[in-house]
Amino acid sequence: MYFSYWLAKKENKSTKLQESLKKWFTNNFLSFFAIFAVVALLILLEPDLGTTMIIGVTAFGMFFVSGNDRTHTVGSIGVSLLAIPLVLIAAILEPYRISRIKTFFNLILKGEVADPQGSGYQMQQILIGIGSGGFWGKGFGQSRQRFGYLVENTAFTDSIFAVILEELGLWGGTLIVLSWIFFLWRGFKIALRAVDKEGQLLATGITIWLTCQAFFNMAANVGLVPLTGIPLPFLTYGGSSTIVTLMAFGLLLNVSRYSKNA
Repeated sequence: MYFSYWLAKKENKSTKLQESLKKWFTNNFLSFFAIFAVVALLILLEPDLGTTMIIGVTAFGMFFVSGNDRTHTVGSIGVSLLAIPLVLIAAILEPYRISRIKTFFNLILKGEVADPQGSGYQMQQILIGIGSGGFWGKGFGQSRQRFGYLVENTAFTDSIFAVILEELGLWGGTLIVLSWIFFLWRGFKIALRAVDKEGQLLATGITIWLTCQAFFNMAANVGLVPLTGIPLPFLTYGGSSTIVTLMAFGLLLNVSRYSKNA
């Protein structure tokens, strides 16, 4: 909400094509990054790299659409690419993150889970559940992996998508993925029809945040990215996370209510 207000009021006089990227960088990006870095650093120190990444993608996505010329576009893409090595450095600073990354690459390159009784246990149990679900699934409420096989209570939180695939199969998982694609399309449509720039940025940020969080969670549950502790919006059991998600959804609906031809 703060970034949507701040970026809407920010003038982008330094982003004309004929002006240098250096001037754009000092006048526009540094002030944006200073605000973002304070929040990101505090969350990273928790430590919570997954949430930091989600906030980073959301913030930079809003910053990207806040401009309207080539210099802003090129500059935004360039500085976004610089975030990749920073994420890699943060990943290797924690031993548990390194083990998750090793498990991921072993699965991708060798097609098997390394150390299935240790660091790869969670991924092994997830794959067992997904594989046993097949195309049609075992039936609603018939999951076996949620009865103590998945670590702690992740069957209702981080790994809930794996349980859905076990119970409802490929068709159920596909339906959820398509639902999020529809949400992404509808959210950007609301942003395009917003009556002002602040509403446009707010709708864009909420859409990127929730969609990115959902796809990170689902991708981790099928082995496309390393496991993270990111919940699946609207489906994961939670307290404060659910409240904030519903508040964000309400804000998005409010922007849609007052949008042009919504």
